[in-house]
Amino acid sequence: EHTAVVYRSALGDWTDGEVEHRVKAGPWKVLFCEFAGAGDLPLMVGGVNKVVYFRPVPGGGLARRSGLFGRQKRAQPVLCAAYRPSENDVVTGTASGQLFVWGEAGRVIRTQRAHDGAVTCVALARAGSGGFVTGGRDGVVKIWAKDLSVEKQYNAMDASPHPFTPGVVSVCANRVANKIVVATRGGEIYEVSRESGRWLLLAEGHSQAELHGLAAHPTNPHLFASAGDDAVVRVWDAARRACVRREKLDSPARCLAWSPDGEHLAVGLGGLPGAGTKDGTLMVLDARSLEVLFEVRKSKQHLTDLKYSPDGARLAACSMDGKCYFHNTNDYALEAPTKPLESGVMAIDFSEDSTKIRAATVDYDLIFYNVGDASRLTANNARDVVWATSTSPFGWDAQGLWDHAGIPQDLICVDRAREKKITISGYGDGSLRLHNFPAPVPAMKSAEVNGFGSKVSRVSFLAGDERILAAGAKSRVICQYKFEPFDYDKL
Repeated sequence: EHTAVVYRSALGDWTDGEVEHRVKAGPWKVLFCEFAGAGDLPLMVGGVNKVVYFRPVPGGGLARRSGLFGRQKRAQPVLCAAYRPSENDVVTGTASGQLFVWGEAGRVIRTQRAHDGAVTCVALARAGSGGFVTGGRDGVVKIWAKDLSVEKQYNAMDASPHPFTPGVVSVCANRVANKIVVATRGGEIYEVSRESGRWLLLAEGHSQAELHGLAAHPTNPHLFASAGDDAVVRVWDAARRACVRREKLDSPARCLAWSPDGEHLAVGLGGLPGAGTKDGTLMVLDARSLEVLFEVRKSKQHLTDLKYSPDGARLAACSMDGKCYFHNTNDYALEAPTKPLESGVMAIDFSEDSTKIRAATVDYDLIFYNVGDASRLTANNARDVVWATSTSPFGWDAQGLWDHAGIPQDLICVDRAREKKITISGYGDGSLRLHNFPAPVPAMKSAEVNGFGSKVSRVSFLAGDERILAAGAKSRVICQYKFEPFDYDKL
């Protein structure tokens, strides 16, 4: 929209927040907004080769005035800004790695080389001192004095563990500027000590595009793994809410699965257009070290789901090419692929005796196969099969998860508790719902939680069924919920 919006709360607690101004910045993308004066306004809005000031005018409204880069200052994308009250100026970071200082008249009055690459963030340090902190795409954080001399600098690659993508995207200093919080492009958040330069990892998560890979350990009630479009596999301790192992792969990943004994972690690669040439590759890692043990590629389109058979003898992989691939677990050689369907396969489940699978397609079909020879079964032949897992969003046992029209179009993902009495399902609107299992009638009663602002990509019960995990596709957030047993008949 290329629009900037100013909100106001008369009470100051934002229970009464409302829009006060809405301004069109121009035909260019807005990259930052900053209050650039002693009061609430003027508002400084910056973007691609442009800076604009909006100032109040008598009678209401805002007047627009373009900032002046000056004859010797090449116009370029301006990415971030911080107003310095003590100097009554604004420091901005640019795509070329320079700092531009803007005076009260809305003109660049000074430039300073700051980073090797774009200056992506700037924040005040020590109120009233005129000092500030910057971060750059080069992974460097610098503390500046008010005269634009560098007092301290730190490199993200000195952190342990170091970020997979070291570019800095956000910085914030505490009131006395002896500690700085730094967020990286790789999804890590560190606290940096001004005096020692030590980087302390506070939190981490997935970055870039979407998060789809999520799998609970088969027996440990605290461990689970995740994999995303950032090509990073992480193993987490749910009790500590901390990552315990991490490994960078050479391709995005959208699904993973633990072997029944917990020794292997299988990862399905691909899914992010233009991000590599390994779509359809099956990678098997040592679950303890995350070292790559096996790598097999039989599909040219990305893998969407992986399941080990209950007996641990086979691994099934399904792909957007409409096929299911069956691999032995000795060397992960391909035993047999199924014939291609007209649409991609999104989820698979093994039977408890490890001889059959069911495959759910993106066109809402549910197909059944013999595992031994990959031959197709009729629905009638699979009527009495007992399934080891229930992650298919279609089928007789999942109809209660659909809407009143009997259409599963907004249902994205499902998992069944190991005690087989309850399911958790995720939807395109970000909601999570608990249903009784089985759920044979459309629009059955459910307990609902609004967990995400957009699509839920994967849900899973941890071993022991005491906690539930859910991953948001766009938000790349993993939420953990405590599941407390209740009277299922009251749903």
